[in-house]
Amino acid sequence: ASEDYKVATGPLYRKAAIASIEKGDLSPEAKRELDKVLVQLTIPSETVRQIGVELYRDRLLTLVDGNRVLSVENSAELARLREFLGLRLADVAETHARACGPVYEQSVNEAMGSSGIILEEYQEALDRLAKRLELTDDYAREIFYRVAKRRLCDYAMKAVKLMEERQKLRGQDEARDVGDDPFVTRAGAQLGIQGGGLTTELSTMAEFYLRNKILVQHEEPYEEKNEETGEMVSKTRLIPEYPVTLRGLIEPKTVEKLYEQFLIQCFSAKTMEEKQRLFTNLDTVGGVLGLEAKEKAKIHSGIGSVIYKNYIGQVLSAPGGSGKLEDKDMMLLRSIAQSLNMPEQQTMELTREAVEGRVTVLIERCFSAPKVLPQSVRRVRESARALDVDLVKDLKISAETRGKMFAVEVDDAIERGQITPNDQSALKEAKRGFMVDDKQAESILIDCIQARCRGLMVNAAAALRQSRTDIAADDLVKMTRFGRLLPTEVSAPMVSSSEKQELLLVYQAYAIRDGAISDEEKENLDLLETMLGFRTGSPVSK
Repeated sequence: ASEDYKVATGPLYRKAAIASIEKGDLSPEAKRELDKVLVQLTIPSETVRQIGVELYRDRLLTLVDGNRVLSVENSAELARLREFLGLRLADVAETHARACGPVYEQSVNEAMGSSGIILEEYQEALDRLAKRLELTDDYAREIFYRVAKRRLCDYAMKAVKLMEERQKLRGQDEARDVGDDPFVTRAGAQLGIQGGGLTTELSTMAEFYLRNKILVQHEEPYEEKNEETGEMVSKTRLIPEYPVTLRGLIEPKTVEKLYEQFLIQCFSAKTMEEKQRLFTNLDTVGGVLGLEAKEKAKIHSGIGSVIYKNYIGQVLSAPGGSGKLEDKDMMLLRSIAQSLNMPEQQTMELTREAVEGRVTVLIERCFSAPKVLPQSVRRVRESARALDVDLVKDLKISAETRGKMFAVEVDDAIERGQITPNDQSALKEAKRGFMVDDKQAESILIDCIQARCRGLMVNAAAALRQSRTDIAADDLVKMTRFGRLLPTEVSAPMVSSSEKQELLLVYQAYAIRDGAISDEEKENLDLLETMLGFRTGSPVSK
C-alpha cells in the first residue's frame, strides 16, 4: 500500500514542481506553495529527494548541453533551484560530476598545454571553474588525476619505445644487457640513453608530477636516540604518497627495466650536475611507475652489486695504482651505498667478494700464461697482503698451487741475490705470503736449488764444448749463489767428470784478479768443488 501511495502521489508533486520551474518562479512564495503540496500529500522525504534530483539533473543537462560552461548566472539559477527543491549540494554532487566532468576535464587538458605543467594562474582559473561547476574537491581531484594519469602514461610509453629501440640497436646476438654494466663503453652501449633519450622522458614525467603538485606528503612520528644524552627524542619525517601511479598499466618487468635503466644513468651521467638532477628525480620516477619499496630495493641491490664490483675491480687493476682501496675509494663506495639504501652487511659482502675475486683473477692469470712469471706470483702475494685475503681460508687455494707460486718467487729471488745465507727475509716473506709451512718450504727450496744448479751446470758444460768460457763462467757464478743456501753435490749425470774438472778450472781462471784469488772467491771455489762432487766436506763457511 505504501508503494502504491508513492506511485500515486509522486507524479502530483512532480507536476507541481515542474509548473513553478517552467514559469521560472522559484520565489519563496512558490516554495511555500510547493511545501503545502508536500504536507497535503505526505510524500516520503526520500521520494521527494529523488524527484528533486531528477528535476535538477534535467535542468543542469540543458544548461551544459554541447559542453557549455556554466556561467555565473547559470550557477546562481542552479543554487536557487536547489533551495526550491530542498536539495543540498551533496545530493547533486554526483549529478554535477557526470554532467560537468567532461567540461572540467577538457579545461584541465587545455591548462596543461604541450608542456604538461599547469601554471599558477591557470590553476586558480581551474579552481574557480570547479567551484562554478559545483564540483566537490574530491570529484575535481579525481578528474584531474585521470587527466594526469594519461599524460604520465604517454611519457612512460615514450621511454619504453626508446628502450626497445635501444635493445634492437644492440643486436640480437648480445646476450647480456650493457645496462647491467654502466662502465661498458663499446659501440651502441649508450644509444638512446643520453641527451633526449629514456632519461629525458622519465625526468620529464617526474617534473610533471612534482610541478603539478600531485605528490602528497604526510608527517610520520618516530623516535631517535640522542648520541650525546642517550635519550630517545621524538621527531617527525615526511612520508611521500603517490595518489596517481602507472602500476597495472605497463608490464611489471618493463616497469622494472625502465627504473633500472634510469638508475644506471644516475651513476654514469657525465657531469656532477646531471648526476644530482637524476638522483633528485629517482624516488619520484619509482613512485610514479608504481614500484613498491621491496621492488626498488631489489633493483638497487642488483645495480649496486654491479657498480660495486666494477668500481673495485677498476681501482685494484688500475696501472700504477696502489692495488688496494684507499680512503677516497671507500668514501665513494659509502656514497653509492647511501644513494641506493644498500644494507651495510651487503656492501661489506660485496667488497669482500670483489677483493677476493681480484686475487683469484691474478692467480688464474699466473697459470694461464705459457710460463709462470716471478712478477706475476709476486703480485698475487702483495695483493693478497694489501687486501687482507687469506689464500687458504678465503680462497681455498691448494698447497700444491701455493707451493708452485712460492717456488717461482724464491727461484727468482735467489738468482737476483735477494736471498743469501745472511739475508733470508725475502724467503720468509714469500713463505708467509703463500702460507707455506716449514717442511714444504724446505722441500721446495731443495728441489728448486737442485733443479736450477743442475740446469746451470748443464748449460755451463754446453758452453764449454763451444769454447764459450765466458758464458760458462757466468753460469758457474749463478750456481754458487744457489749453492750458498744448500752446499751439497748437484746431481747432473749428463755432465762428465772430465767436464766438471774443466768447469772448475774455468772458474779458477775467472776468480783470479790482479794475479791473486780473494778470500771470497776461495770460498766460492770450495763451494763449487762440493757442488761438482770433488769434495764431501761440510758446508762452506759463511
